Amino acid sequence: MDCIELDREFPLTGAGTRSTNRVHVSDIYNDIEKTLFPRKTTGDLSNPLWAEGGFLFEIALSKALGDKLGARPGEVELDNLVGSPDRYDPDTGILYEYKCSWKSSKTHPSERWTWMTQLKAYCKLLGTCTAELHVLYLNGDYREHFGPKYKVFLFCFTEREIDENFEMLKNHAKSKGWM
Repeated sequence: MDCIELDREFPLTGAGTRSTNRVHVSDIYNDIEKTLFPRKTTGDLSNPLWAEGGFLFEIALSKALGDKLGARPGEVELDNLVGSPDRYDPDTGILYEYKCSWKSSKTHPSERWTWMTQLKAYCKLLGTCTAELHVLYLNGDYREHFGPKYKVFLFCFTEREIDENFEMLKNHAKSKGWM
């Protein structure tokens, strides 16, 4: 048998494509995270395949669940900040966000600063206080339950938590001259 490795690029889905020349919530919290929580990984995080796994999970879950968890709202803007929530059901007022993560499932998502900042920002953009987070932990807890593990969490934030979070994001964007 002959086998030749082919030099092919991964066919990116483009799911992470968004408008340009607008201030995105993710740009702000990622910039804050670099200072507050420097990454310990040595991987090349500029590689688009790091995010592509998350986009593929989002696409697969959206197709599998159809409109059971609301619809994709597209980009939502408030006070010149833009976000792209995964799903939203206006009838229930629930934001649905999907994560595909290499992080350990032993750490509760409420301790993941970027996830909480994103959820609260999207809640503000959509005018809700309730978010359901669907997480596929690719390696479980890396110990007793190594391997994929799917978990769902319901968050009910206070309006104060949401407002303070949004003000922090706006103030950081202003301090950077982004708005």
